[in-house]
Amino acid sequence: MERAESTARVLQVTAALAIDSDLIPQQCWLPVVIIAGEREGFAKECGEDALGDGEAVQEYLVFGKAPVSLEQSIAAARENARSIREVISLEIFESINELHLWIQSPRARLDFDEHRYGFYRHVRRETQLGLGLGIDYALLMVSRSRSCASRFVVFAWLMVALVQCCVSYPP
Repeated sequence: MERAESTARVLQVTAALAIDSDLIPQQCWLPVVIIAGEREGFAKECGEDALGDGEAVQEYLVFGKAPVSLEQSIAAARENARSIREVISLEIFESINELHLWIQSPRARLDFDEHRYGFYRHVRRETQLGLGLGIDYALLMVSRSRSCASRFVVFAWLMVALVQCCVSYPP
């Protein structure tokens, strides 16, 4: 879920940058592909010339078959949630599952095509909801747990979430 939220944020900000800046398209979109670790895969699938094509980059990183695409990241999160369904709350699973079903729907494709900013905002809001539910659930489990090991695991997970939050939203 963190990967999906991060990818949606990077694509949303880069799309705005491409419109508002004086940069050539490749200066905007090539770094996005590099950050995603998909330069080779993207060039192989779409060609080197497409590295400056914002539409091709967004299509690849949203609906592509690369493991870092939004669709694939959300599918992986859903599969992970299914495998541990008995230990996560129903609300967490439903949040992930609803996002998974939505991104595969014609409605998501329509939102992507017609209102890109709203599409990314929806993905970010739903992933943040799922992550927030996960944090709440983790805090509940810590308060109920008597095991030092389980408290340590949850504490470490919360620290990672806090660091990511601080990196995402600097002061």
